[in-house]
Order: sequence, then structure tokens, then C-alpha cells
Amino acid sequence: FLNDLLGAGLDLLLGAPPWPGGDVLDSRDLFSPTGSRDPWQARLVPYSGGSDHEIFLGGGFDVPATMFGSWPDYYYHTNQDTPDKCDPTQLRRAVALAMLTGASIASMEPADALEFAATLSARGSQRMGLDLQRAAGLLESSALGGRDLREAVNFIDRGADREEGAMMSLARLFPGDRAVSAAIGRRADELRREAEGRKALLLETYSELCAGRGVRPARYPPDPGPEEPAASKVVPARNPALPGPLSEEYLTLRLGPREAPPALSGFAAFEAAAFIDGKRTLLDIRNAVSAECGPVELADLTAYVKRLERAGAVTMREEPPDR
Repeated sequence: FLNDLLGAGLDLLLGAPPWPGGDVLDSRDLFSPTGSRDPWQARLVPYSGGSDHEIFLGGGFDVPATMFGSWPDYYYHTNQDTPDKCDPTQLRRAVALAMLTGASIASMEPADALEFAATLSARGSQRMGLDLQRAAGLLESSALGGRDLREAVNFIDRGADREEGAMMSLARLFPGDRAVSAAIGRRADELRREAEGRKALLLETYSELCAGRGVRPARYPPDPGPEEPAASKVVPARNPALPGPLSEEYLTLRLGPREAPPALSGFAAFEAAAFIDGKRTLLDIRNAVSAECGPVELADLTAYVKRLERAGAVTMREEPPDR
């Protein structure tokens, strides 16, 4: 829930956009007496690495984390990157948002959590709307085959997993409080039902696209790919002695430079390692990474995880057939 708590705090400090017909809200005048009077042009952006928060999110630690940044920074990583280049006003704003977020978590009572769950639900619904938009866009630019439909549906299903997970993480602040867990669980169920409704809309879009192009629709649910049954039974787990991100430099050091470069790299590789938790199968991980980064080949994901296994970073086990 951290992203949405941070976003709600930022909306508050910036002056949240009013409802239609409502009063325009002014942003909080967060200026330092010794700082600039520049306007605060802050916004939330998708995940970006390159700082200390990356370590916590790379798998093994699994600690929610975020990064506050000010960009562009023309002194970054130069010999002129000294304290006098820091604008006290921008620092004050960053500290205010960090304190608001931390204090909200530290002081949250059950009633506060239930109120925030409504905000979390609303923001999650917006993101699932974007999932539907991405899925429809994928179909519109595809040949409308069974695999195309499977990838589009995966956007919706994994988006529902994401929002359900974010909602249920709120209940972890109140272990043993059955009333809070039940109320938050109902919110999570509502999001799941909403996702099913969006999936129905996606299937209608698919049928309309097929009819418009004279293409025979693929059956639903789509047939699995030939590699999927085996991948659905193999579960990789991280080596607890190697938590955190697994850089390509580390893998090259362990395996030698003569190996062919992996087909899975960059953010997709980072996400693949982060999704390895000893519970998800290879197929689960491929689906999760594809929802985040765009469709990836199961063979590429499998080859990457086997590369991690050879480097001693993960172990593999097979699930029993009745999993």
C-alpha cells in the first residue's frame, strides 16, 4: 500500500484536484526561508532503479521501498555535488512528504486503515482501467491469435493480483484484528470482481476485432503453450545467502564471460529475480514479468532462471502433480 499512501500524501500537499464544481484547493506553501520560491512540480513516476531503495526490492529482502529524487541534477556524481547545491525549499518538501508518510503508518488506527482502504481501492481501480487499456491496445496491434489473447488476458489477471496484494498488505499492520482483516478482504474481493468485469469487456473487444477483420476467434480460455505444463510445476527459490538484486556483473563473475548474453535483461531480468520467492512457478514468474514489462518468452525466462541456478543464486524444485 506504500505507493498509494505516498500518492495520497503528495496530493494533500500539492492541493488535491477538486471534484467537478468544487473549490479549487491551494497547495501547501512549503518554502524554506533560505530556499527558492520555485513551484513544487512533484509527481509519482513508475519504478526506477539507480539508488539504495533498489536493494530492498530486488528479491530476498522484500521490504517495500521508494525513492525521492529531484531531476535533472546537473551536479549529480560530479566533484561539484556539494551541500550548497541543495535547495532548502525542495529538501523541506521532501522531508515533509516523508514524515507525513511515515507518521501515517506509525499512527494508523483500525478506523484509519478502513478509511484509507477506500482510497486504495479507488486508485487500484484506476490502475486496472489502465491494464484494460494496455490489453486492448495489445490486441488491436496483434494478429488476434490464441497467444495474443492469452497475453492480453494476462494483463488483467496479473493486475488483479497486484491490487489484491496491495490491499491485503494493509491488513498486515493489524495482525490478529479479524474485523480489519475481514473488511479489507471484502475490498480485495471487490477489486477481483471488478477485474473479472474488465476481462469480460476485453473479450467483447476481442470478438469485435475478430469480426471486423474476418478472423476466426481463438477459443477461451486460450490453449496453453507447449512449454507451459512443465513450467507450471517448477518452483525456483532464492539462495538466502544472496538476497537483493542479482547484477549481470555478478553473474559474469560467477559463470565466466564466455556465456552468451541472456535474452532476458534490464528491468525484465530485475523483475524476474524479484518475483522468485519459493512459491511462484516458472510460469507464474513469466506471467508476472510479462504483465510488468510486456510479453516475454517463457523459454527466455526459463533460461535466465537456470543461469541464476548455475551461479548458485537460486535452487529449483518440482511441485507435486496435484499442486
